[in-house]
Amino acid sequence: MAPEMLHGQEYDQSVDVFSFGIVLCEIIGRVPADPDFLPRLPDFGLNTEEFRLKFCAEDSGCPEPFVRVAFSCCNLDPDLRPPFEVLEVWLEGLSKYLSADKPLPSDLIMDICQFVTQRQSGQVQQVNGQVPPRQTTQVPSPIEFSTPSLLSPPPEGTLLAGS
Repeated sequence: MAPEMLHGQEYDQSVDVFSFGIVLCEIIGRVPADPDFLPRLPDFGLNTEEFRLKFCAEDSGCPEPFVRVAFSCCNLDPDLRPPFEVLEVWLEGLSKYLSADKPLPSDLIMDICQFVTQRQSGQVQQVNGQVPPRQTTQVPSPIEFSTPSLLSPPPEGTLLAGS
């Protein structure tokens, strides 16, 4: 769960990016997200220094740009996390070149490595010439999640699929 949610702050879709980053770290480290295995900070963020020491040795085989993608997703500042539109471009590029055993293009590496710096300096990342939108999500109350038709048993005598 993203730190801003745990602190009771307003949040948007960037909480999903944080969760995705944690999943990427689980894959890189081959460990569950449990704080006993995945190093966390007291403010619920990812301890990237400890993570790098434990799981990103030179012989780990994990490409540095992939680690940086994961870390950028886990940024404590939700405004500095990449939107999924940007992640899609990065991950497709990494997949394309790494699966073909080709060197990564320098512009892809630069985009990944400089993303947070660009966001901090006000240079917003663009995808296909457009700035990906940031939208605040209204969280429905638990009662809005329930759908009576899905929770109620079918009427007596109704044949179910496979019966």
